[in-house]
Amino acid sequence: MDRSHLIEVNGLSFAYNSELVLKDVTFSINAGDMVALVGPNGGGKTTLLRLLLGLLRPRQGTVRIFGKPPAEVSPRLGYVPQRAVVDPDFPVNVLDVVLMGRIERRRCGPYGRQNRQQALTALEQVGLAELRARPFSELSGGERQRTLIAQALCSQPEILLLDEPTANVDFKVEQMIYDLLKELNKELTIVLVSHNMGIVTKHVRHVVCVNRTTCIHPTSALTGELISEVYSGEMVMVRHDVHCPATDHDGPHPPPCEEHPNVGGGW
Repeated sequence: MDRSHLIEVNGLSFAYNSELVLKDVTFSINAGDMVALVGPNGGGKTTLLRLLLGLLRPRQGTVRIFGKPPAEVSPRLGYVPQRAVVDPDFPVNVLDVVLMGRIERRRCGPYGRQNRQQALTALEQVGLAELRARPFSELSGGERQRTLIAQALCSQPEILLLDEPTANVDFKVEQMIYDLLKELNKELTIVLVSHNMGIVTKHVRHVVCVNRTTCIHPTSALTGELISEVYSGEMVMVRHDVHCPATDHDGPHPPPCEEHPNVGGGW
């Protein structure tokens, strides 16, 4: 194992019953990287994330994290699901939800001082310390998502994995969450699933394009032709970075850096 590679996937294939979802997947992720799994719906992004977490087992091939199968290093992984596993109407406050991230580290009985302090630290990291006593049901969508990120951080992971962390939030909250992830990336390796190429390529260093098989690219190497190939069809591509040469696009295109709403998989 290359010591710089925290995550290594080799020759991985996976099927639900007889339906092949992933085939011959091979890639690696370095320590300190921030990577997005992108691709069309049904392409296998969430399945691949679950394989990285050890929630599923490959039909063929291997997944190694820190040189070991995911199940053996699960305490070193933090996971934020796409939807809250907490019933929003269940009578718990924000601190209670975050403390759930310490369940595996609690021996028995109520949470001790150390667990509560770690939960408060996690809330401070996501900017919600002042809401620790508020009922979870009263939070906005963005506050709930940050609470779930704090729950994952409460276990003190070395790798943070997130499934669609900005699903069902507005653009302003989406930007806020990605700014938060960028800050967390200073200390953690981050892997996230996203369908929004327009926002994700502004924040991550690499993308793993997933459509039954995979290929990994630095965001600087993405082209309209490559993304169209990954998504198996024509797409509208819009770049918002400072240097946006016309040669990056085929056919009519807006002037460089003009602000436009994302359409489909725009980038």
